[in-house]
Amino acid sequence: MEKARAVREPIRVAVVGVGSMGRNHARIYSSLKAVELVAVVDADLEVAEESARLYGCDAAAKIAEVEDRIDAASVAVPSSAHAEIACSLLAKGIHCLVEKPLALSEKDCLSMIKQRRTATPFSPSGTPSASIQRSCS
Repeated sequence: MEKARAVREPIRVAVVGVGSMGRNHARIYSSLKAVELVAVVDADLEVAEESARLYGCDAAAKIAEVEDRIDAASVAVPSSAHAEIACSLLAKGIHCLVEKPLALSEKDCLSMIKQRRTATPFSPSGTPSASIQRSCS
C-alpha cells in the first residue's frame, strides 16, 4: 500500500461495521472534502450494500476485500472484536479510529497501543490513529 501521499489528496477510509454508529461514521466521512469513503464493511453484506448505496461507496463483507485501497478505517463493530480488527489493520499500516469502548480488557487495549507503535507512520497530522493513544491515556 502506498503510504507517502500528498497532504492535499483525500484520506481513503473504510467503515468496518455499519450498525447505528458505523452508519454515522459513514455519513460524516461521505460529507468531508478531505476524505474519500472507499467502502463500508459488514459481515451482513446486505446491510453493507444498503449503506454503500446511501453513501456512494463500495460494500464488502470482509475488510480484507478493501484494505489495500484505504489509509484509515473506523472500527465500529461490537466491542469484543475491536482489538482483533484494529490490530490487523494497524499491522498493515492502516490507521484506525476505534469506537468506544476501545476494548473490553486492558490486555486488548494495550495490544492495540503496541501494534500502533510499530505501524507505518502516516503523513497528515491529526489522523484517526491518534484516537487510540488518547483513549488509553
